[in-house]
Amino acid sequence: MCFNGERTFLSPVLRPVEAALYWPGRRRKARQHWVTYTIAMLFFHVGGFLIIYALMRLQAVLPLNPADQSAVAEYLSSTPR
Repeated sequence: MCFNGERTFLSPVLRPVEAALYWPGRRRKARQHWVTYTIAMLFFHVGGFLIIYALMRLQAVLPLNPADQSAVAEYLSSTPR
């Protein structure tokens, strides 16, 4: 679909793909309260921090490490105290 909602020549092909991609994240009709948004944002950032921390600490054992780099030291991969 075009941004304005108009049909294009690729609409019959791309519309089912677009619908499949949007289906898991379908939007509710109600607006999100600011407290809910803040909690979701904090969970997202904490999750991202944990994933990056794990990648840094497990770098030596992860696949696709052609330079054979070792894991980052714990005091370098955590937040300063």
